[in-house]
Amino acid sequence: MSEETQETVEQEAQPTEEVAVEQPQEQPQEEKKNDLFSSLFDIAEEEEDSGEDLLNPPIKADDIVSLSDAVDRLPDEPQEEVEEATEEPEEVAKTKEEPEEVSKAEPKKKKVKQVIDPDLPDDLKSNALVEQEPQVDPDKDFYEGLLPEEQEVYDLAKYASAKMPEYKGADQQFKKYFTDTRQYIEKRLKEDPHLNLADDDEYKAFIARSRPKFTGADARKVEQEMLLEKAEERARQKLKPEIERVRREQEKINLAPKVAQKKALAQETVKNIIPKEFREIIEQENGIETFAKTKPIEYAAIDAVTGQALMSANLLVDITTGNVPYDSSNQDHVALLDWVNKEQENFIQSGQTQKDGKIFMRRERYYQLPESKRAEYYTWSDDDLLGIIAGRSQEAINLTLQRQQEMLKAYIGQQQPQQQQVAQAPAQPRPQAPKVPSSPRPSPDNPKKVEAKHALFSTLGM
Repeated sequence: MSEETQETVEQEAQPTEEVAVEQPQEQPQEEKKNDLFSSLFDIAEEEEDSGEDLLNPPIKADDIVSLSDAVDRLPDEPQEEVEEATEEPEEVAKTKEEPEEVSKAEPKKKKVKQVIDPDLPDDLKSNALVEQEPQVDPDKDFYEGLLPEEQEVYDLAKYASAKMPEYKGADQQFKKYFTDTRQYIEKRLKEDPHLNLADDDEYKAFIARSRPKFTGADARKVEQEMLLEKAEERARQKLKPEIERVRREQEKINLAPKVAQKKALAQETVKNIIPKEFREIIEQENGIETFAKTKPIEYAAIDAVTGQALMSANLLVDITTGNVPYDSSNQDHVALLDWVNKEQENFIQSGQTQKDGKIFMRRERYYQLPESKRAEYYTWSDDDLLGIIAGRSQEAINLTLQRQQEMLKAYIGQQQPQQQQVAQAPAQPRPQAPKVPSSPRPSPDNPKKVEAKHALFSTLGM
């Protein structure tokens, strides 16, 4: 074997190594806001291609560092590591007997958005439009063609036929009588334009034969019944507000157990959005007072967000259970409805709305569908909306605490050079605190001030 052939075989035996080049990923800069605390409704995430569960967002309580302890736990400034890119070696030519293999990094499959916003079927829409159209009275043309005295008789006949069983069908009898009489008169006058019907015996015989058996006594009886019904209706109208109030009170009494159960669940849900390390402090004896004194910034953020979340959750329970009717003039009701519509729109635009072979449909459309047509769709339940409120509130707490830590870190970085300058300056005598006179004891003339109840007390059921 020649030396050149041996060198070629050794080169083929050595495997080629491929070096993966890691490219630094650019981290997006977080948009800074001037608000100290974020409201529940200011948190709007675009969850495109995230795959996260919208109804159960991840809890990151362990990532939050107490601001009062941030000074001791501030990390050193990280040093940027620069990785040198290495060139990949050229591939060694292989023999014809061995198949050619080319290693390529498989590209990540990007999920294609499928924005589906199902609407109500056309037949339901058409039925809804038909129901809204005003009904036309089929007797309108006939009624307008009657004389005033005939209209009065026909009104009595219609009422008697509808309300009094012994006169059932009287309206149709009088309708036929008036129609036949008009046709008879037109026919006779066409035959003899100078005919005087008042003296015509044949006409009198026709009237006696065709007129319904409805005497003057019958007319007075029906009139009395009509007057009595009008008086009862007027009395009902006067009592209607009181009747409605009593009905609502009874309905609220019947709904009370269900509302209490749902509000207890909402309270527990909102309580669980508090980070675990802070919740352990709060649940101790006098824990809220201790938490407010030792960690005032965290306390203020959590108190503000949990108060808004609990108020929104309770209002949602009241409206969805029927305990409180929706009022379009109430700003809180309108704000809650707008928030639900916004969450639905964002969820639909995410393109990830299919679940278990079903398609998401907006609540206001889903509940208009008949039970038989809901199988291919699903929507958010009341408990799902409570979960979204809790998730958005937890995001608000985490974001607020994170921003406060960043502000504190920047503040400490500015104070360090000033502290060094102060350390070099000669020490100044420390001024003594002024003496404060003791406050007088409470008395009838000087009552003790009552502290305002914070949102955390309501959140924890205290």
